[in-house]
Amino acid sequence: MNRNLSLTILASLLAIGFLFRLLWLDKQSFWLDEGYTISISSAIAKHGYPLLDSGLVLYKKNIAHHYLVAGLVKVYGTNPWSIRIISVIFGTAGIYLLYLLAKKLFHKESIALLAAGFLTFAHWHLVWSRQGRSYAMLQFLYLATIYTLLLLLEKFSLKRLAAFMGLSLATILTHDSGIITLPFGLAIMAWHYKAKLIEHWQKYKVQISLYALPLLAIFAYLISTRVASFVEIYESRLFFVADDYLKYLLINYSFLFLTSLFGIWLYYQQSV
Repeated sequence: MNRNLSLTILASLLAIGFLFRLLWLDKQSFWLDEGYTISISSAIAKHGYPLLDSGLVLYKKNIAHHYLVAGLVKVYGTNPWSIRIISVIFGTAGIYLLYLLAKKLFHKESIALLAAGFLTFAHWHLVWSRQGRSYAMLQFLYLATIYTLLLLLEKFSLKRLAAFMGLSLATILTHDSGIITLPFGLAIMAWHYKAKLIEHWQKYKVQISLYALPLLAIFAYLISTRVASFVEIYESRLFFVADDYLKYLLINYSFLFLTSLFGIWLYYQQSV
């Protein structure tokens, strides 16, 4: 595909995606879950940390998103724009990141543009990119972590490793489900570079231990708090007894699941 045509299509998708996510952002009233974002972000803007009026300090989840929103609340006050604009930005950036990821995986401009086009007009992505919640930011960070992991597998460097670790940390701090990025990513890297790892460990085991153990301790603590949050949700049975919730997932996300399977098959055909 002609490079200028490709850039024109991509720029058009990004402009349309941004406008669709931005326009009339203040027309919808705040809803239940956004109340959590408002309460915690306002508390951070006021105290510097999430001290609620009840006296509870709530660091449990979505804290990275809450701190970003709090910065806007501090300057512009609590309104739909300050609460939701972070999602607009990350939602739009996610379109470009998916383009880069698809291009890296399939090495075809047409497939990368098709993926970006799907996300530009995806109803679920449009909706969450207009809400004062962390999901658009979470998706962006997931894609960024996967993209950085692919770069690491392509060519190892300390800068790329630091970027992967930093993005994994940001993903964990953005949402509980971010805990899967670090262990899976490290496991994939360890398998890919197993020969070099064994060689380097034999030569530099003391230096590696001194560098890695504090980082692993921090990540272990973060992961343990997220697992505890999942256990709390399970024990309270907020989601797992709801047949309607399972029907909702089946109805709204079955097409995405099927397209993801097609994407995996397509990538497999490309790589063999």
